[in-house]
Amino acid sequence: MKKRLLFILILFITLPVFASTNTKDRNGVKNYGVTKYEVTNQNKRYVLDTPYVDASELIYDFSEVISEEDEKDLYNLIQNFKEKTNMDLVIVTSSLVYTSDKENENYASDFYDFNDFSRNGLIFYRNTYEKDPYYGLYSFGNAQLIFTTERIDNSGGILDSIYDDIHNGNYRECIIHLIELLEKYYAMGRDSSYNNYYVDENGYLQKKKNYVAPILPALGFSALCTALTLGSMIKKNKMVRIATKAAEYVDRSSIKFTAKQDNFIRSATTSHYVPPSSSSSSGGGGHSSFSGHSGGGHSGGGRHG
Repeated sequence: MKKRLLFILILFITLPVFASTNTKDRNGVKNYGVTKYEVTNQNKRYVLDTPYVDASELIYDFSEVISEEDEKDLYNLIQNFKEKTNMDLVIVTSSLVYTSDKENENYASDFYDFNDFSRNGLIFYRNTYEKDPYYGLYSFGNAQLIFTTERIDNSGGILDSIYDDIHNGNYRECIIHLIELLEKYYAMGRDSSYNNYYVDENGYLQKKKNYVAPILPALGFSALCTALTLGSMIKKNKMVRIATKAAEYVDRSSIKFTAKQDNFIRSATTSHYVPPSSSSSSGGGGHSSFSGHSGGGHSGGGRHG
C-alpha cells in the first residue's frame, strides 16, 4: 500500500501540471518579486495587490473559463509564438469589479510589470465581470513598435477582429485568432509611422531627435577665415594705400552738388489683414505610451463586451 501511494506521488510530481491559478507570497522575497522596476512607497500597495505567479506558465485563468485541455494546446501555441518573436505573450482572466476602463488597464499592466516576464511582450486580459465584461491587449518594451496602439485599438484592428469570439465565450478560438493576428503583424514588422521612435529604459516611446548642424559656429568660422584671407591679400599689395576718409573716394571734378528741399504735404497708411497660420504637428501627430503603476510605459487598448 505504501509503495502504491509513493508511486502515485512520484507520478503526480513528474507529470506537467497546468496550475495557472497558483500564486506565491511576495513577502520575504527580494524586491517583492519584482524584477523590472523598483518598488517604492508609491507603488508598493499595487505590487502587493498583484498576483505573484510563475512567469513560465503564461496562461493564468483565474476565472476558470478555459478548459485544461484547451489550456495545454494554447500554451504550446504561445510557446511557438515566443520562440518565433522572442517576446512573451501572457493570457490572464479574472473577475474584477471596476468603475472605469483605466482600472482594467492598470490590472493588466501591473500583472505584466510586477511579474518576471520579458521586457518585450504582450498581455491579453479578459475581465469576466458579469455586469460589464471587458477585454484588452497591451504591449510592452520594443513590442510597442510592432504591436502599436493603432494596430491594436483602431477600428478594424486586433481587438475588433476577435470581438465575436470573446463576446460569445469562445476562448479557444479567440486566443488562436489572436495569435494568428499577432504573427501577421510581426511578419509585417515595425509600423512605418514609428520609424523615428525608440523605447527608452523605462518602456516609454520616444521620438528620435534629428541632427541639426551648428549653423552659427559654422558661419562665424567662415567669416573669420574670409577676414584673415582678405587681410593677408591687402598686406601683400604694398601699392595700395588704404583710405581713411570717405572723401578720398570722391572725384569732385565729375560731380556737381545742388541743394534741394522736400516739403511735407500729407501721409497715408495702407493696412492689410494677415490671418494667423494654423499650427499642425508633423506627420499628423506623435505617438506616446501609457503610464502604469510601475512607472513604466505600455501601449494598447480595450473593449467592452
